[in-house]
Parts: sequence; structure tokens; C-alpha cells
Amino acid sequence: MRSVIFCSILALALSTGCASCDEDSGIGSNNTAGQDMGTDTGSSASNNGTNAESNNSTTNAENECPAYQDLCGGTCIPTQTDPDNCGGCGVVCGAEEACSGGQCQDSCLPGLEVCDRECVDTQLDNRHCGGCNQACEDGEGCVDNTCVDAVDLDFDAASCTNGGPDIDLSPAQNVPNECAGNLAELTFRWGICSCEDFTTNNELDVDAFDSTLGPYQPGDFGGGVGVNGRYTANNPVSVTGAFWVAGAEGMLVNNGIDVKLQLQSGGNWTVNSTSSVGRDATVKGDIITSSEVNIAGKLITEAASNVPGSVNYASVERRAVNVPEPCTIGCAGQAIDVGGIVAAFEGNNDNAVIGLESNLLLPEGTQASGATRIDLPCGRYYLDGINSNQAATIIAHGKVALFVGGDVVANNPLTLSVMPGAQLDIFVAGNFTTNNEIQLGSQNYPAMTRLYVGGENGFISNNPLTLGGYIYAVPGGMTTNNEAEIYGGIFTQSGDVNNPWRVHFDRAVTRVGDSCDPEPDPDPDPDPELQCGREGDSCQNSACCNPYLCIEGTCQLLDCVPAFGACDTSDECCSGTCSGNNGICVLQ
Repeated sequence: MRSVIFCSILALALSTGCASCDEDSGIGSNNTAGQDMGTDTGSSASNNGTNAESNNSTTNAENECPAYQDLCGGTCIPTQTDPDNCGGCGVVCGAEEACSGGQCQDSCLPGLEVCDRECVDTQLDNRHCGGCNQACEDGEGCVDNTCVDAVDLDFDAASCTNGGPDIDLSPAQNVPNECAGNLAELTFRWGICSCEDFTTNNELDVDAFDSTLGPYQPGDFGGGVGVNGRYTANNPVSVTGAFWVAGAEGMLVNNGIDVKLQLQSGGNWTVNSTSSVGRDATVKGDIITSSEVNIAGKLITEAASNVPGSVNYASVERRAVNVPEPCTIGCAGQAIDVGGIVAAFEGNNDNAVIGLESNLLLPEGTQASGATRIDLPCGRYYLDGINSNQAATIIAHGKVALFVGGDVVANNPLTLSVMPGAQLDIFVAGNFTTNNEIQLGSQNYPAMTRLYVGGENGFISNNPLTLGGYIYAVPGGMTTNNEAEIYGGIFTQSGDVNNPWRVHFDRAVTRVGDSCDPEPDPDPDPDPELQCGREGDSCQNSACCNPYLCIEGTCQLLDCVPAFGACDTSDECCSGTCSGNNGICVLQ
């Protein structure tokens, strides 16, 4: 059992990057690894794979394979995408099927196509660039459906075994946790988290899945929403996890709301259409409604609170109510100093090891006038900014951190993604603005890509979004001027959303720190106000981080078994259905 994370701000020691990794990562020095450069591609036995049967972990320590891989015949195989080992060794997909998320499927997630029984992105896959079986030549890479010359980097000097070492952020001061995986675990615990008020003027749909268990299917449990301020909804809301609003002005829902797990409101809860809560509801103020509201569990509210007769509940408890802020770590005094992290790596990175120029993607850079493909091995790299005049694609082949000193401006297609089994943490000191198509991460494993934006204007998108990763935008927030579908999650300063948002929280992010080394000298007497337990931590002597529950001495996101989880009876399943000879929870 891992120890509880201590959230006190630490000044941490300097450590090395990935330049000392040994053995071949399957990437040649002239970028000739055309067989394995695409995002959701490849059945080669390299370090770039996935593991659908990982015991709910994003590492596979038992067989020493990277995340999303299995050891088959002594070789690490990407069982998340390999059609001949789909979800496990020797599991072969049919001739008309594709391996997607470790499951044999007859179709792929949006944005991916079936090529050679695999789900691939033809915009960036070197073997299927612009269409199936249209392979790029040696020295080329796929950018926006076209083979272009790839940036010539010295991969041999920084080759990595099994993805390389974890990204250590300790050269930066004021980092809540020195390991990038732990930082992600600590930050991204909700499908949406807002430090201040949050308003949705269109439909909001938040659900979840676990990319280590299978591909996304609509409606799975655990996708929650946390708001430190007031929440206002002017259109229907559906949330398969918890919904916590801590602000004294509470919740105003001008249409129906369906919350599968707990609901908490720090003030009045006003609802103007039929609504439901699947577990307990905690309301500090009045419930203001003339519509039917069904609470499957207990209603907890104060003695003086008004509860109309149209509100149904299993039982009621009248007592003093305090709704804690759901988004503590990452807001206000515990905000991530993204600019400080970036500054620490401006002169302390692995650029020289592979020959990466920091101005490569700026107008004065050598690649600014043409489409650019950059394949990064494990390590820590620095760019002055990203503002290319042509399409640009950056792919991580291992555990990679990319630090951007200025703004990211995408006036042309921009891709920031990962090979199967790789991880990518991007820290942008300035703003991130997209005026064209952007691809972040992979929909098959969103937990592996995390973007942190520290600029005053935050993340601004003026085009439709389909992302496969997590975005942290504090203090600037996240602004979308079009519809957004996010496989992953959002942590924002505030929100005023005028277009539909569909967020599919990847529960695997709650375990991406599993591979991080344990803290060498934990504080034996930590400040109780500055600690909380992650998923899987013991909660005997400490509180769990919101929204985790303390269940049988362990912090857990769910009090039931989600889709693809093992079950003996239907009562164990969040969906209420246990099916199949092997007993697997399925969605209804």
C-alpha cells in the first residue's frame, strides 16, 4: 500500500533526466522507425505498447513491461492494440475486427480508422499516413495525413528501456510532488474541477471509463464534477460520478440533472425539472423546486432547511452541514506553479543530448516554414514556444516532459501525442490558443497525456475539440468557443461554457503514479491540513482526497464495480448487471 501523499510545498533536489537510459527503444537515429511511429498502432515487440490486463494499474511491475503491455513469450507486447494479442497473449481478433483498448471490436473510436485489424490515426501514423497501407519512407514522418521529412534527432544517445525513468520535476521549486505521475494523480481526480464559479449554457455530459480495462463505452461510472464556487446550469446535466459544489450560493439547475453518485451543495439547491441522485445528497441550504427529485440514498440537510414534498429520499438526517471545497490541490494557495516549473528546465534539459533546438517551432526556427514531425525519446525537453506556420506533430516515445517557455499558438494543425505505453507531460508557461485542429493524446489511453497551462489567458480553443488527455489551466482557465469532447478531464480556474461538453474521465489517471519511487524521507509528523489519501492509500489515520471514499480502510473512487470489472453478483456492479461465464460487470 502506498503511503499518503503529503501536499506541503517542497524544495526538492536536482536529479538527472533520461540521457543515461540504456538499450534500444526501437527508434533509429535517422528516424527510420516507420513501423512504430503512429499513436494507436503497431504490434512490434518494442517498448511502445499497451496492456489491457494490468490489474487496474498503469504499470506492469510483475512482468516489467511498460504501461498497457503484457509479457508474451518473453517479449513485451502492446496488448491494447495488437490484434494477435488483444487484451492478453494469444487473443486473436477476427479478420473484420480491430483491437481497440484491448478488446476486439468491429469499429474504432471517433477519429480512428481500421487498418490491418488495428485502430489507427491516419493523420499521424507512419504506416498508414492519409489512408491504410500508405507508409512513409525512412527519414519521414506523418503530419496531417502527409509524409514529410522528420526532424533529424540523435535517438541513439537517449534510447530508453521500457519507457525510461519517471519524469522528475525536482529541479523546480514549489512542486507538490516531484514525480510527474504523482503530480497527475494528485491533480486530476474529477472529470471537471473548477476553482471558482462554473456555468454551463448547453448540455453537460460527464461519464468515465478505465483505459486499462477496455475501450470507452458511454455511461460508465466515476466521472465527477467539482466546483469550489457557484454552479449554474441552463441545460440538462448528466454526471456518472459525484457532483460537489462548495460555494455558499449553491447550485442553480434550470433543467434536469442526473447524478449517479453523491451530490453536495454548499448552499441552496434550486432545480426546475425532474432530477435524480443515485447515492446520498448533502445540501446546506434549502431545496427549491416544484419538480420531482428522487434521491436514492439519504438526504442530509440542516434543521432549518426547507425540503418540498416533491423531493423523495430513502431517509433524512438533519444536522449541521459543511461542504468542503472539492478542488483544493491546484487552486489558490496550492496552485501549480507552471511558469516556475518551466523556468527550472530552460537550462536543465536533454535538448543537447538529442540535438533539439529550442526555437525549432517559432517563426525564426529552422522548421517554421514547413510541416514538422518531431519524435521524442524519454527525457525532458525545452522549447521557447510553438507558433509554426505549418502543421506540426510531436510524438512521445517513452516518458517525456516538454517544457514551453512562451505561448503555444496553433494556427495550423497541431498534434501532441504518445506512442502506446508512452507518457507525455507538457508544461506551458504562457497561453495555449488553438485556431485550427488540435490533437492532444490518445482516446485509447488519455491518462498518459497531461497538459499544464500557466498563462493568464489559459487554454482557448476556437474550433471543435476532440482530445485524449488532461488539461490544467490555472489561473487562466479553459475557454471553448465550440463543442468539446474530452477523453480525460479538465481542471480550470472557472468556466462559462456555451457549447456542449462531453467529458469521459479515464479512471486510469488515478494510478499513473504507481511507477514513481516512494518518498525517501516522508515527514513522520505531517500537517493534517496538508495531506490526503490517493486512490489505494490507507485511510485509517487520514482523510481521502475528494472525491474518494474510505471503504474498508482504503481510499476508493467507487463503492461499486465498474464496467469490465470482475463480479459474482449484479449487486456488486455499478450498472446493476453482472454478465457472462466469467462474471464481468456490463453497462445496461
